[in-house]
Amino acid sequence: MLKQIKKEYFNSTFFYMASSALIILILLFPLIFSLQIFKKLESFNGIYILLNKGLLIKDYSKEFFLNFPISLKLSVLLNIIFIFIAIFSFLLKRYIACAVSNIFSSMSVFLFLASLKEIKNNIIELNIPSSFIFLNVLWPYIFCILFEIFLAIFSILKKGKEKLAESIFFCCSLISVLIVFLIFIYISVFGLPAIFKIGFFNFVFSNEWAPESGKFGILNLLLASIISTFGALILAVPLGVLAALYLSELAHKKVAFIFNTIIEVLAAIPSVIYGLFGMTTIVPLIKFVFNKNSTSSVVGDSLLAAILVLFIMIIPTIVSTSYISLKSVPKSFKEASLNLGATKTQTIFKVTLKASKSGIFSGVTLAIAKAIGETMAVMMVAGNVVNPPNLLKPVRLLTTGIAIDISYSSGLLRQALFGIGFILFILIIIINISFKKSLKTVKF
Repeated sequence: MLKQIKKEYFNSTFFYMASSALIILILLFPLIFSLQIFKKLESFNGIYILLNKGLLIKDYSKEFFLNFPISLKLSVLLNIIFIFIAIFSFLLKRYIACAVSNIFSSMSVFLFLASLKEIKNNIIELNIPSSFIFLNVLWPYIFCILFEIFLAIFSILKKGKEKLAESIFFCCSLISVLIVFLIFIYISVFGLPAIFKIGFFNFVFSNEWAPESGKFGILNLLLASIISTFGALILAVPLGVLAALYLSELAHKKVAFIFNTIIEVLAAIPSVIYGLFGMTTIVPLIKFVFNKNSTSSVVGDSLLAAILVLFIMIIPTIVSTSYISLKSVPKSFKEASLNLGATKTQTIFKVTLKASKSGIFSGVTLAIAKAIGETMAVMMVAGNVVNPPNLLKPVRLLTTGIAIDISYSSGLLRQALFGIGFILFILIIIINISFKKSLKTVKF
């Protein structure tokens, strides 16, 4: 029996070590990716990336030096470090730590893949015709991602079948957190240099956005995003919560089913449809109402139009999440309140609403993230002009600023757009933390 256990352990250890060695060989020595310029193939591997600043590309009459982004070097280095941590954890029979290391190793590959975009931009800046540029990620690197995940599952299985479900849920949660973390790292790597170069206060608190003149102030964009988001919330939260209260506590079951179905459909509609509705209905309506008895000319594309479109977009989210939270309140709470002499209205507002406070706040937080991160719909109705925020004038939001300029950007402008993304990311984090803190203090 002891010999059989030792044999199984040796076989599994040999399999794991051989698989990890194969991944290291694939990462370091063979081609990671190839670059074709003027039908001439240039290739390099992980060792070349770690030991060199870039790649010298020679053509018949020209020489180009392609810099390696920091994220490219970091991804290769992290990948190798986590593979070795996984190997040592497996040998020490720390199988959960081994699985976590394998997942981190596979996720670091995505940081590498993200850096390919920056490499392509550097190539375009070399004034090489884009029609001659072909960037091809080879399959071995994709194979490494899948095989790392397989090794993580293999390590979890060594822990025992009874721990399998718990470990899988843990790893899925870890992957979700890690993806967000990698996105934050990627945005930081490419956005912070511009913020440091321009100056944080000049970047955030200046209201002049004129990249052609070297002015990168995003204050007007930032204020427009904040005002449009909270303007939509002021309209959507009371209406959405009251609608959810009606559907969950007062409406007939058939009526609640019909309305819930409609709300779910509205929540699933693509944002461009809302933008199209706003462009063809809300914008002309604003123009008609405010030009009717006024000498000034209101174009309709404005901050008010953006607020109304966002209001229509986020109200299904608030209603659906609030409804689910209200329906999850135990009936015993309501029955106890009614038995103590409270009216139905008092029970709804003093017991049911209070007990579902956490779920309602989660829905509001989700609606904020949806509103502040919306791009296409507000781009179609806001006017996209960098003006100080005014309800009846065109404005440009943070997200639309990125979407409008990213296609032709390069150099400092491109880094500044990543800087906008970084500020937007931090803003969403601050809002989420603030709402979680306020959840403990707010009383209905």
